[in-house]
Amino acid sequence: MAPIAKEVILVYRKEAFKGHESEIKRAMNGPVRCIVKADLMDKKITPDGSKIEAITIFHKEIDKEETILVDEVIVCHGFNQKNDLFEQNDVGLEVFNEYYIETTPQTKTAIHGVFALGDAASYTEKVHLIAGAFHDAINAVNAAKLYIDPKADAIGTVSTYADKLKPKVATVWKQYATE
Repeated sequence: MAPIAKEVILVYRKEAFKGHESEIKRAMNGPVRCIVKADLMDKKITPDGSKIEAITIFHKEIDKEETILVDEVIVCHGFNQKNDLFEQNDVGLEVFNEYYIETTPQTKTAIHGVFALGDAASYTEKVHLIAGAFHDAINAVNAAKLYIDPKADAIGTVSTYADKLKPKVATVWKQYATE
């Protein structure tokens, strides 16, 4: 937006941006006014109700409100990390940073038979991308399968394999699972 807007103001509730380092550096050093540690408190609507003409933000660090006149507002909500399930956790899930459940790469939690995956799960070297959630889902299904039937193949195979390939694939997976 910076190349075409008269001014761009980016308000962020946390202390530091998350994202690709070069993009963060570009935003922080560019023509965008970045306000961190601030919350949107209020908005003022035009008399005809057609748009927002001002916003009020609260600067947490200096404990002060600021009203900013605006032409447009773009809101990026992200996702809500506040989760009552985690706060009411009395079953032994290991939760850290108020959101993440500690798991193994196979999605196992501290509770036998409970698996966590996707955004809520975290383990050493986890890549927090949507593509990683697909990987987590496969691992969770395989781990749950073994929990239900400990004698099952350690890793499932894709159902679209031709019948003649299934024995070979199963052998490879068994070898892989034991290494």
